[in-house]
Amino acid sequence: MKVLRIQGLVLFLVIAALALGAVLIHPYDTGIFHYFRSFASRAGKYHLIREVLEMFRPLGQGDVILMIAFGLGLCGARRHALHIIIGLAVMAILITPVKIGVGRERPAFKNFQSFPSGDVATVAVFVTPFACLAPWSVPAAVLVTGGVALERVYYGRHYASDALAGAGFGVLSAALALAVLQRWRWRPKRHWCALAGLLLVTITAIASFLRPGGAFYLLDVLRVWGPLGMFLILARLVPTWVRKHRTNSGLIPQKMARGGVGSRLLRAAGLMGGCVLVVVPWFMPVFGLRIPLVVMGLLALFTAHVIGRLKQRNHPESILIMTVFGFGCAILSLALSLIPAIHAYRNAILTF
Repeated sequence: MKVLRIQGLVLFLVIAALALGAVLIHPYDTGIFHYFRSFASRAGKYHLIREVLEMFRPLGQGDVILMIAFGLGLCGARRHALHIIIGLAVMAILITPVKIGVGRERPAFKNFQSFPSGDVATVAVFVTPFACLAPWSVPAAVLVTGGVALERVYYGRHYASDALAGAGFGVLSAALALAVLQRWRWRPKRHWCALAGLLLVTITAIASFLRPGGAFYLLDVLRVWGPLGMFLILARLVPTWVRKHRTNSGLIPQKMARGGVGSRLLRAAGLMGGCVLVVVPWFMPVFGLRIPLVVMGLLALFTAHVIGRLKQRNHPESILIMTVFGFGCAILSLALSLIPAIHAYRNAILTF
């Protein structure tokens, strides 16, 4: 109970600080907007800062966050997933009437729903539960929320005060969702999360077919980050399935030979290749292929890490499955990126 009170107090202080920041920065909204527009015109259409901001952009979309929540539920963090889903629902209820009532025009678009920023509120709802469960993740939460907020201001979708107010609404929504969870002990089943994720992807695919000009970020995110998400989910579920099978069948785990040359070489190759693919692509003038290469590097690093963990737990079957699946996801991630990358090369947009 004492921990919950401390969390509530901290969340209240964060909300108050964000609200105060929005009030203080409001007189400088126009100046900040013109500064970013001037910088964007000098930097050109394609540059590294813009590409980094594009990485944060999908995390402000509700469908993407819902898919991540369903993935967390499938991996076993069902209460955490429920916290995010309830927070998104509360956020929509709070922000929608405020947007309509205030009617502030966006800085670079003819739209009167600028205040507050729904994208920043969405990412704040997503990161707040992580910050509550693990205080060491607060810097990462601030970085992700700040990245989405900077992206919205940079592209002229919102003023700076809109972004700060949106973050405040997001933290408030997550705090209210936490209060609901304290009185509601229900926990969804794993297969419900899988069915909900499949339904969400199906609806998004149908909507993108009916509205070819609409922006549906979920399909683009799954194209790039889907293989990595599949690997992480399987890495969480495979050891559990193997353990249950051994327990039910009465099999005795076979001890693996520690320090095997093949296992060590596989882990070393995964670690070295992963580090190279994560770092080197950022120095390449390739706009359409850089992020998929980074994803492949992360897949290599995660594969090497999972192999090491499973080796310590003596799961030879799991090591074989995760090795094959890790390489398969890396190839799939690269293959899914080739079509848009080739299209980008043909249109000569890969030069800075």
